[in-house]
Amino acid sequence: MEAVEDDSKRDAEWFTRIASEGEIRRQFQAMPLELVFEMELDGPLRGETVRFAMEGMRHFRRPTPRSSDSLVMDFEGCSIVVFEKELGAAFLAAQEKRAARSLTVAGTRVLVIEQKDATVENFLAVPKPNVLLAANNLPYLTRILERVARREDLRAVPGELPEWRYVDFGAPYWGLRHYDRTQAGADPTSPLGKDRAFTEADPKSIGFTFEIDPKDSRRIVLTQISGDAARVQEQAKNARVVAEPQAGVRIEIQVTSPEPGVLQRIYRVDRMSVLDYVGLEVVMDLGRGIYF
Repeated sequence: MEAVEDDSKRDAEWFTRIASEGEIRRQFQAMPLELVFEMELDGPLRGETVRFAMEGMRHFRRPTPRSSDSLVMDFEGCSIVVFEKELGAAFLAAQEKRAARSLTVAGTRVLVIEQKDATVENFLAVPKPNVLLAANNLPYLTRILERVARREDLRAVPGELPEWRYVDFGAPYWGLRHYDRTQAGADPTSPLGKDRAFTEADPKSIGFTFEIDPKDSRRIVLTQISGDAARVQEQAKNARVVAEPQAGVRIEIQVTSPEPGVLQRIYRVDRMSVLDYVGLEVVMDLGRGIYF
């Protein structure tokens, strides 16, 4: 009975407990390391200092057998991690030992790591002594390594996209998504498609960004960009809205339109319950929908 009471107490505290700045950082630090955790590399890398981390993703799909969680959208992606120091020989040797096999892609050795049931393969590459790539899709990893090897001028997310105007590179954590019209029909998170489970239809939608204010880590800004200025203007009529995703959780959201076709939702993260729901909203907007 004591364990049940302790769980109930923790659940009750979750609604009201103030989220520390450290907890806010950890929530967003983990996002680009998703595939590092999936490949169980966090243990072997413990003690290493990360200088920069990002995750590239594409082709979001309904959950499949290869999904690490049957409730989470499947995707093709790669975690890219730059460490302060070179990865040691012991780490590399340990990964080679656990690899099912290896292959060479664009001049870089790639280790094929099988999950325990051997039905899912992940891929590990170290193109530079202090850079690690952890991917769940070989064609996607191949494209990244080819870009590195050839130093291509064409970027995966070109600099002329309007989303970049709403990214502050001084922000400690930020993300960007440009909607791919060629994938809209199979992507339930795209506002461009008919099979939508996580967003309203907007055939003129362009993209999404989020960032944590570099001057105030409790202020998180989510920006939607659309070619439908009238629709955005209508959405921005209510300068402040209240969301109640579940009983006992109340989230106040400031809504603004800094220019035609741009809608910003500004969250003030104070309690743990708000932090968790804002984190969930960011993940879903980036294409990682969760079926409850």
